[in-house]
Amino acid sequence: MKLSIVGIDHQGDRDHEVVTLKVGADCDLRSYILTDANYNKEEQLMTHPFRHTFWFETTAVKGGDYVMVHSRAGTPIHHANQLGTTSHEFFWDAPKAVWHEKEDAALLFEIAAHSIETTRSFVSYV
Repeated sequence: MKLSIVGIDHQGDRDHEVVTLKVGADCDLRSYILTDANYNKEEQLMTHPFRHTFWFETTAVKGGDYVMVHSRAGTPIHHANQLGTTSHEFFWDAPKAVWHEKEDAALLFEIAAHSIETTRSFVSYV
């Protein structure tokens, strides 16, 4: 995977909560999904996954860049940082903090295909 999770800062405070990712190699963020789950350290078990899911918009990033996902509302911004790379900031516009429980963990998925299939009707098999 070309992205890695650095951490969650200000967990539980929607206005300041942010997940930071580091870009290890050039890629496009549209290949990634960020979500949450509860994590039980003792049993090493994920529970209640995918309550909140953030799909990144098409954005080319370079190795060494940082990606921040804020829980609050805002407009995406991309700017030079103190390390001489670029910081890409995205805003979830979540109604409350995403990582509001002590056991909450961030999960990052890389997806291979970008096609999405949906349905609005349900079929009943009798």
